[in-house]
Amino acid sequence: MNTRIVKTIPLIFAFFLLSTTLPVRAQKGLQATRKAVKSAKVKVVPSLPAELATARVATQIPAAQMAKMSAKANAKLAAQTQAVGQTLSRRMPMSPHQHIKELLKGNKNPTEALRQWWNLTDKYHKPNMFEAFASTYYKKHFYILTPHLTQLFKRVEMQNNRDLELRFLKRLRFLAENRTQFQKAFSPNAHQATLRVRFTNDISRLTAKNFNAKDLVFSVEKFLTPKHPKHGIRHVNLNSTFTVGNGQEFAVYNYSGPLEFLPHLYRYLINGEKHLRDPITVVFDAKAKAIAIYNKDKSLRLRITTHEYSRPEKLHLHLNETRTGTIVNQQGQEVEETVNFNLSIPIAKPEKLPNHKRDEYLYKQFIQNPLNFFRGDKRVTILQQPIF
Repeated sequence: MNTRIVKTIPLIFAFFLLSTTLPVRAQKGLQATRKAVKSAKVKVVPSLPAELATARVATQIPAAQMAKMSAKANAKLAAQTQAVGQTLSRRMPMSPHQHIKELLKGNKNPTEALRQWWNLTDKYHKPNMFEAFASTYYKKHFYILTPHLTQLFKRVEMQNNRDLELRFLKRLRFLAENRTQFQKAFSPNAHQATLRVRFTNDISRLTAKNFNAKDLVFSVEKFLTPKHPKHGIRHVNLNSTFTVGNGQEFAVYNYSGPLEFLPHLYRYLINGEKHLRDPITVVFDAKAKAIAIYNKDKSLRLRITTHEYSRPEKLHLHLNETRTGTIVNQQGQEVEETVNFNLSIPIAKPEKLPNHKRDEYLYKQFIQNPLNFFRGDKRVTILQQPIF
């Protein structure tokens, strides 16, 4: 017989004797205890703390202790609910633009509406939202909100200076409320959709300290097209022509000549035929891949940026004129003001364009070649700096 089996027989016999000799009462008590532990279950109550929500317990918790712990858990839950309520209360019942419209509707003075807007943003712990306020106010008085103005309003907002916002809004209010007076004095026949506001300085450098309200001016948009036969600036109109070399004549409107003649077109737009050789200033912005050309007294400016030359189907130039005159404001006072006129001049799509690297080609034709053309000319001053 196997020796391992022989050795285990005495152990089995001893265990059998031990189990049969246990007192009957002890066996019954052990069985009852096991049964109680298995059957005793406590339902989980969400409002109770974790220590009360155990899945199995073998003892009962005194009623007084349970009431105390339950009260503590309820107090904690109430505090959490209150915190959630405070968070939800920070949400404005309406969108920012709806709020602003209501404030402007209820206040004839927009500066008072702005102060109420500040109070609302403080109450609901919102960040500075001046761009939303200025845009909403602007669209109340003018037809088109340009990217130029959106950038300007955002720049003011970024300064996070309420004194600047107030000064800026006061100037914007003056231009908006005297729109009719500006139109009568400078452009009586202008359509309402062409009346806008323009900032004549560098937006990227605007701060609370250097902001000058006079840099925010009234602007009239013009378009050199057959639909607007009376639109023009000084010597430039729908019938204007310029001469190149040995008498080659080209129309300014929708210019379709060789792109190598663009420097001649630029010079004509700035000086005209009678003063073609007058001094000009060319500002080159290498970072923006743009140039601006000014006449002698800086009252005319030609702007050529990626906006003008990046799309072959919509090539154009912008000629800006600055005029100073007197208006009679709403209070009957005579005020000297400067107005900007912006003439958009279309350029025909070139017949031959490279299939690859078109952007580089157009940059070379509209910016690089004219710069090289003007270099070395004693009547041309070339500066390298940001343009605006």
